[in-house]
Amino acid sequence: MARSGFLTAPSAQTAFVLRAIAWSLGLFGLLRLTFVEQSLIVALLQMQGAVVHWYFASEASSVTITSSCSAADVMAMCLGVVLAYPAPWKRRLTGAALGVVLIVALNIVRIATLAVLAARWPAAFGPVHLLGWPVLLAAATTTYVWQWIRRVSPVRPLDRVAPARGGSPARRFAWTAAGLLALHLALAPWTMTSTTLTVVGRWTASSARIVLTNAGIPAASEGPRLVTSRGTFEITPECLLTPVFPLYLAAALSLPMRRRRRLAALLAAIPIFLILGVVRVLVLAVPAWTIASPLFLVHGFFQIVVGLAIVVWTCRPLRQAGAARLADWPRVAGAILAGGVAAAIGAPWLTRAAFGVVALLRPWAPHAVSALVIPGDLQGALVLAPLYQLGLLTAIWVGRRPITGASRYALALAALLLSMVAGLVMVGAWIAHAGAAPHALVLRAWSVGAPLFIAWVFFRTPSADTKAGDPVYREFWAEVGAGFPDLGGAWSTALYAANERALVAGAVTPLTGARVLKTDLWDEARNTRIAQWMAGQGAHVYGIDISPATLRQARAEFGAAPAHLAIADVRAVPFASGSFDAIYSMGTVEHFEETEAAVIELARLLKPGGRLILGVPNKHDPFLRPLFVGVLQRLGAYGYGSEKCYSRAELRAMLEGAGLTVTLESGLLFIPGYLRMFDLLLHTRWPRLSFLSRPLVRVFMWIDQRMPTLRRHGYLLASVGVKPAV
Repeated sequence: MARSGFLTAPSAQTAFVLRAIAWSLGLFGLLRLTFVEQSLIVALLQMQGAVVHWYFASEASSVTITSSCSAADVMAMCLGVVLAYPAPWKRRLTGAALGVVLIVALNIVRIATLAVLAARWPAAFGPVHLLGWPVLLAAATTTYVWQWIRRVSPVRPLDRVAPARGGSPARRFAWTAAGLLALHLALAPWTMTSTTLTVVGRWTASSARIVLTNAGIPAASEGPRLVTSRGTFEITPECLLTPVFPLYLAAALSLPMRRRRRLAALLAAIPIFLILGVVRVLVLAVPAWTIASPLFLVHGFFQIVVGLAIVVWTCRPLRQAGAARLADWPRVAGAILAGGVAAAIGAPWLTRAAFGVVALLRPWAPHAVSALVIPGDLQGALVLAPLYQLGLLTAIWVGRRPITGASRYALALAALLLSMVAGLVMVGAWIAHAGAAPHALVLRAWSVGAPLFIAWVFFRTPSADTKAGDPVYREFWAEVGAGFPDLGGAWSTALYAANERALVAGAVTPLTGARVLKTDLWDEARNTRIAQWMAGQGAHVYGIDISPATLRQARAEFGAAPAHLAIADVRAVPFASGSFDAIYSMGTVEHFEETEAAVIELARLLKPGGRLILGVPNKHDPFLRPLFVGVLQRLGAYGYGSEKCYSRAELRAMLEGAGLTVTLESGLLFIPGYLRMFDLLLHTRWPRLSFLSRPLVRVFMWIDQRMPTLRRHGYLLASVGVKPAV
């Protein structure tokens, strides 16, 4: 179904184009005025040049940054189209501001790229400067403007995407952290030379001296330097304003919490990091018999703090009534202890194994490093990596609930070994081509990111295979309902909806006046809208779902249509026995353990002669969907939780075990499951590319129309059970 935006009439489209041209030309002329160019464009160029000179000091001298490098023409085009579009002014101004930020960021990368090319590959400078970057800037700006227009345009009900505000907490944190880290890097030329941070460094050194002397440890401070018997440590702006600070702000801004707590977390940012700065320096007082060089811990202090924060978050209690604790502290202590023991015992073996693999790869990777101590890594970031990564991965495995099996942990260790090998190869290649070791922040980011990604892949087991009433089950589906995209409007969804309507129309006659229960509201909120169709046929529709987010979206999709929707678990439905003429349950009961008990509960709700339409995944799908789903589940990449499959005989036995008589055995969606997922991926992520899946889906739509009996072999089995009259 096509989108319906503000510009539905040709006259409106023409007016918008004319306004966009007028805005763009006007802004371009404004930006070229001498006063504006000298006061705004030149200042913007100086800022971009400062960033480039800070990070590429040796290459930046190879280019001269002039007003032609300002990307003012692209900026005028972007602002002109956004400000001319007939959206609310708040959205226009927000879109314009984000567009300027995007163009400035791309222009900084453009200048840096051209500086490197001019210094090292001058032959490539001209083509990239005159052709490559102008095309890339224009394409990126056009893509941004197009996506912004799509987001601010209203859409038809079947195409509406209605996720929870801002998406899931993890997604909000990722985007917020990325933006704040980019801002942190962009402001580095100013923050790292700040006199304010120099004063803070002096205060930190003085505070640490006072703490140490009061504890009986000799210490002295000289400006931002702390002098102890273990050595001298200078507190630089880089030591104080680390990348952990924007990560903390991102967490405070994006993670779910009450407004007062969010404000308190933001206000506490500076005191917390001042205290951490002092504690960091106190590591210099560690006795000599515990560690040879305290600087090893001082430089890696915030990396360790990030690891501890990850473990605390992993061990957080489930969201339930009365749970106000930040974390399950006994579990946190156990996870940290397990991580420390694993790191102490296993890190040497892991390192030896990694270097053994590197030795085998030497013919193909001649520059791979053969020792953890490398020139230029004065902070010991690479030396800390095996200990840190193995400890963090183990702590996450122990602290996560529900805990995953030892086989998953073994696979994660194998992946960590491969990650370490890849890291040693890339660090060696970096040294060979750049002549210096990667910055310590790059090595520390790899040390944190690799075990986090591996844990996400191997430990993110589905949480939906739990007992009735378990808060983990409710939490899982609440998060799925809040963040899953709308699948309506995809070509495979149209085939799904047609199959569902044919099945219901053939099983429940007449629909007019029938009391029908829908056991989950996923379809109504995000997929085929089958209950809305039944309501349109005159049925009295009732619906239950365990996810509050899904319930809210389903209510919004029903609009003014009559429907009775409530929060409930399909294994304990709050309706009297004999309440419904028909129950429709498609793809619901296979996501938990008590499937048979749920079917018995649904049979209880039927009137004598009532019909239960029950659908479950087909164990004998000809396109091997169970195998495909099993692989995705092992990787933690299947968004519907755990899922069981059934044969037709098993489905029939389940219905008969609930006291129902099977009168119809059919199915839905004779189409490869991977084609369905490919079609949905394009529809939700890259709708402009949905034409790639359309011909393939249309083949199966044609087969479905000509040979409807093949539905019996679709990837969803569907059978109808009738409750006896007595």
